[in-house]
Amino acid sequence: MPDSLGRHTAPTIGRLFKPFELLVFAFSSLSICGAIGATAVWIDIDAARMEFSREVDTLQNDLSRRFSSTEAVLTSLVGLQQASDVFNKHQFGALSRELLTAYPFIRAISEIGVIPRDQRAEFEDAMADDGFLNFKIKEGSIGGLQSPAADRATTTPIRLFEPFDPEFAGLIGFDVQSDPLLARAVQRAITSGQVIASDIVSIPGNPTGFFAFKAYYLGHVAPTTAEERIEQISGLAAVYLRPDQLLEGIVLPDRDFGMRLLTPADATGQADAGLGTPSRTMMEYAPVRPGGIAGILKPFIARSPINHQGRIFTLEVTYYPKLGSIHIAPIFMLVLMAGAACGLAFLVLRKHRIGIRQQK
Repeated sequence: MPDSLGRHTAPTIGRLFKPFELLVFAFSSLSICGAIGATAVWIDIDAARMEFSREVDTLQNDLSRRFSSTEAVLTSLVGLQQASDVFNKHQFGALSRELLTAYPFIRAISEIGVIPRDQRAEFEDAMADDGFLNFKIKEGSIGGLQSPAADRATTTPIRLFEPFDPEFAGLIGFDVQSDPLLARAVQRAITSGQVIASDIVSIPGNPTGFFAFKAYYLGHVAPTTAEERIEQISGLAAVYLRPDQLLEGIVLPDRDFGMRLLTPADATGQADAGLGTPSRTMMEYAPVRPGGIAGILKPFIARSPINHQGRIFTLEVTYYPKLGSIHIAPIFMLVLMAGAACGLAFLVLRKHRIGIRQQK
């Protein structure tokens, strides 16, 4: 429009746009920039989540291999006993020490006898002759009070521990079937012929752990039916596992993972899908939650089942993503480009309206 000297000047923004139009345009521009920035952040977080899932898969595979190695250890020990006509504690101890060196995540190895009533006195005398003075088969709780075992048809005392550390020495002669937390697993190991893990137990001087049992039988060939296994049972080999040692060396050192190892709380150790079977926590490491803005990010949580030793263990891993997972520079460039595009669109629209006014 012409000014007082007859020159044409560009209309002001207020004359070209109504206030409502300016408000809508500004809000739309900010929304577009915010949406692009949020999408870029979401892509980075999703990439971090996928990387977390891959790391959890690695942890699950490594832990599963350790459970498999434990089963191989018990199979080796049972094979030695099955091939022998009599129990030889020196051979069993020597093989146990070699296996403990090869598999340091196993805390201890033990051998358990099945002693009939008519052989109990002879067994107690033999143990006393081996240096266990005033030896008597004991019953009660493996982590609590114990007393001389009552007279019954058979007892299942621990005959040997490797390593023979002080916290295990007091358990020599303990009847494992007298503790309900161990008895169920022992019975399942005998009747199935498989490696069976016990419920969680506490041994004084050791963090919470559990036993895994495998039975061996009379003769050089294992029976094929549950009835024959019960009749021909000769003894059991067992390992004591601590969950913290199972995970030692496989947890990634540069990650602040929170970890829990869970197992069903029922007698069989099998989860019943859809029925909300309660679980017991065997081990727990709290996740490290970052401070500041990173603390508002939701944690990644993954649960991986591990089916071994007659139980379903669940590995639960928690991780809080850090700001380093978000690539700030590319996101800033995208938002800047979106803002420039909105500004360019505003200039084009302004020029278009100036042209319309000039034509009028």
